[in-house]
Amino acid sequence: MPSEPTAAIDRAKVVVLYQDPKESAELVALLVEAGFEPLVSASLDELLRSVTADRFQALLLDDALVDLDVLRRVGAAAPWLPILILASLEDERLALWAVRHGAADYLTKGHLDPPLLLRALRCAAELHRTRTKVTSLSTDLRRTQDALAGHVERVDLLSSALREMHAPLVALLGHVERAGSSADGNLAELEAARATLAQVLARIATLVP
Repeated sequence: MPSEPTAAIDRAKVVVLYQDPKESAELVALLVEAGFEPLVSASLDELLRSVTADRFQALLLDDALVDLDVLRRVGAAAPWLPILILASLEDERLALWAVRHGAADYLTKGHLDPPLLLRALRCAAELHRTRTKVTSLSTDLRRTQDALAGHVERVDLLSSALREMHAPLVALLGHVERAGSSADGNLAELEAARATLAQVLARIATLVP
């Protein structure tokens, strides 16, 4: 699996999925001028094969091709890959929706130049890495909370069991003391002590996994 990209993305590979061939060619020219090595995918399936076989620093995605299925499939195939939406002015709300559902950022079509692309791709890569780290930390925190909840439950169970065993243990001590001080009652007291001890041991067994 390709590794997660680093912060330096100059001269790096980016993958493009665009609907209009003319606009795609113009975007590729801008990317080359900005110092990138663009790869244009003809379809989503081709894109998914590319990002799982090679290392890319970002995906430039035409807003005409954006939907939840595309974002989910790209995210599942390459969770390390930041997605930058290229949005037309009339579809800016769609671009914002895409950002809320996994895209790193968006740019407006018709206002692109090499320096802007370079800055945007750097920012998108950094933002995506930050989001990925936050998600990972959040997952670890939930796991820790679940583990602590399990420990607390077990401590509560142990505390309850100890309270339950207090009376039988006191009774057991009394049987032993009486057995040692009464010659006539030794057998009966020892039998009572044995039964009480069995009760305590059975309760302890319920606490041992």
